[in-house]
Amino acid sequence: MTAPARYIGAGRLRVHPLTPLLRAWKAVIALAVVLVVQAGAGLTALISEIGSAMGGVTVAAGAVTALIVVGTVVLVGALAAWSWRARFFELDDEEIRIGHGIVARQRRSARYDRVQSVDIRRPLIARLFRLGELTVETAGGADSALVIGYLDVPALERVRAEILAATRTPHPGAGPQRTPGGPAAETRAPGSPMPSTPGIPDPAMLGGVAGETRRPRPPAPDPVLNGPIPTGTLIEMIVRSFAVGALGVLGGAVLAGISGGLFGGIVALGGAVALLWVPLDRFWRQTLTLDDHDARLTVTAGLASTRKQTIPLRRIHALRVRRPFLWRGRTWAELSSSIAGYGGGDDQAGETTLVAVDAAAAVVDTSAAILDRIATGDRTPVARWRSPDQARWVSPIDWRRQDVALSAAVITASWGRWSEKDAVVPWRHVQGVWMTQGPVQRALGLANVHIAVVAGPAQVIARDLAVDDAQDLLTRILHIRRVRGRR
Repeated sequence: MTAPARYIGAGRLRVHPLTPLLRAWKAVIALAVVLVVQAGAGLTALISEIGSAMGGVTVAAGAVTALIVVGTVVLVGALAAWSWRARFFELDDEEIRIGHGIVARQRRSARYDRVQSVDIRRPLIARLFRLGELTVETAGGADSALVIGYLDVPALERVRAEILAATRTPHPGAGPQRTPGGPAAETRAPGSPMPSTPGIPDPAMLGGVAGETRRPRPPAPDPVLNGPIPTGTLIEMIVRSFAVGALGVLGGAVLAGISGGLFGGIVALGGAVALLWVPLDRFWRQTLTLDDHDARLTVTAGLASTRKQTIPLRRIHALRVRRPFLWRGRTWAELSSSIAGYGGGDDQAGETTLVAVDAAAAVVDTSAAILDRIATGDRTPVARWRSPDQARWVSPIDWRRQDVALSAAVITASWGRWSEKDAVVPWRHVQGVWMTQGPVQRALGLANVHIAVVAGPAQVIARDLAVDDAQDLLTRILHIRRVRGRR
């Protein structure tokens, strides 16, 4: 595919010709294995019979085998070419469109103002061909992502840059934007060059010698909030977190090898290896950077399959710091988030782990830097509630650590003894609040207060409060929400 000067406005564009095969390689391999295992003996006998009938068993059988192989390759190639011609993407001034399908054709679109993030993903097989795909997360919950791919890496970067630029451009009719305390900013079409200012020459055309063109200075890299994760730290974290599970799976592999034969042992052994490999591949050299100009975070990570994930700060609704028991000797912590549009559990959903592992103090600093940008006001607690003594009967291990605090900017909840957790949600992202009681809690005069946020790992719950405290907390939150809603 010849790259256009601009992707926005270029009409329907094709993806890389290898896209159908790269998307279906798992199915093709699985089908080949099934055919060989289930029909291999019968196919061999059939080839031998045909060869005998033709008078030369060896030569004829080889010829028939070659014809079958060639025919299969031609059929797969024809289907792949047909699928490729039906697959397209298009960027216009208003929205993104994609389409695919041979028998059942699918067409999907998303307006730029609905785009949540634009992520580059490069699975291992695609990386072998220097290709990748673009995942455009949109507002709409599960299965709302648009996937453009596969494309070569330079094309991916250019398409991503144009989409991000279009998401920052006001919708036609929205009127000019104003910077704080400044004049109105001119609205321009997505991807169009910035207009020149009268009397000020274009910096790109300034040169020390007449006729010389000086290249514009490349933009400064975004500041790193956290990372990259040191290799030794990541490996030790994986061993501490998953070694027990892997040993259990290995024990199952031994038993499977004894009772279920070699195949069962190999499958169980593969499960143990995968248990250790998945987090290593997912968080390898994970780095979190901050772009204050565009108000977004960027997460890059991956060993075999790489990803470059963009998270607008406005989509981060809650944060959670977790300190697992097995990490205590190293004083490590993890930072995860609840992000609008993520957490649906589909394969295309973006990662919600912002920092996989780091020193607890560094993780807290990273969390504070993000909260500085998504929560307005003082975060010093002005009211706090703790679980009373009778909570020991329902939470005997961690009842002393269960509390909730309110401040002018956020609501914070803490719980957990074996795995300590602290979750925080800014007031503007609180979607609701309710109180629950189980039968044992009712007998002990306890209740939980749930603060509703978007789906994800960072959930804020005040656990095992005295009923009077729970009702007081519920009343205060509802009152503050009403007051903030009138502003």
